Amino acid sequence: ICIGTQTHLDDPNRMNYVPEQFFLRSAEEMAALFIEVPEAVKNTVGVAEQCNVEIELGELHYPVFDPPESFTREGYLRNVLAKAMPKRYGICAEAKGEEFIIHSIEDANLLPTYRPSNGSNPSDKDDPAVAMAIQDVINRVQVELNVIEKTGFVSYFLIVGDFIQYGRSKGITCVARGSAAGSIVTYLLEISNVDPLRYGLLFERFLNPERVNPPDIDIDIPDDRRAELIEYVRDKYGRDCVAQIITFGTMGSKSVIRDVGRVMGLSYGECDRLAKMIPDELKITLEKSLEKSPELKQAYDNEESTRELIDTAFALEDLTRNSSVHAAGVVIGSQSLVNVLPLKTDAD
Repeated sequence: ICIGTQTHLDDPNRMNYVPEQFFLRSAEEMAALFIEVPEAVKNTVGVAEQCNVEIELGELHYPVFDPPESFTREGYLRNVLAKAMPKRYGICAEAKGEEFIIHSIEDANLLPTYRPSNGSNPSDKDDPAVAMAIQDVINRVQVELNVIEKTGFVSYFLIVGDFIQYGRSKGITCVARGSAAGSIVTYLLEISNVDPLRYGLLFERFLNPERVNPPDIDIDIPDDRRAELIEYVRDKYGRDCVAQIITFGTMGSKSVIRDVGRVMGLSYGECDRLAKMIPDELKITLEKSLEKSPELKQAYDNEESTRELIDTAFALEDLTRNSSVHAAGVVIGSQSLVNVLPLKTDAD
């Protein structure tokens, strides 16, 4: 309580729980306490009886992308990819069912595997060298689409592609990084700007049918424009279906020494002296610190205030100290998130 309210243990006016009242009262005791307003007790029971939260764990609640009328999601994704081919590869194509009909080639030099021979015509889609390079693109697209459709992630690609296109239309820099660059689908959707065919990148590192993990497209967005994209997603998919991820800060060995020392009334310099005795190792505990730091062990053995501080800190170490908003993660669900997971509302 003192750490949270930034008060000292010896402060007589600090927030405190009266020991003789710090227990759950019986129904009879509550009725006696509220004898003048018995309906308060009755209504409290009524509210409690209406609370019936059952959250199924392990279920997937991915959002669904709504394509334009007359399109299935799979058909719309193929249509979007076909329309992107002229810009990325110089291929004028049309999506028909599960096939891509090639109408012409604008610039064969955009094809990463195009190797012209004597007499090759880069403007002729039927030229053997051009046709082979076009087929390399189509084959890669088909392979990836088969996996994406089989694993049920069509909506995911459409949703990410949609908000990235929105961001760029507003002058927001949106760049994908990581294994997503190994996908020709992300390249055609302009999620990524790296051609996986040209650089020999593997799609399987991103999405593998033998290891069905959700695809993870990391997007870099400027800090000062991030809120605009989140607002767009909230408007499009419903504010109750979108939330940022919470993170919890815990009391590490150094921070718990400083916090406990402060509420005990020790000076900043004294708390800092003890905290600096803890070795600079990631996630080192107080117990390990006493083993590895002779200086800290000596202070613990010889200084009563230090021993009291550390003994108290042992009980608080690794407890949650505060919550904050994750720097990057945003969740989009297929329904109101209150139905599928616990939520916290910040003041802002």
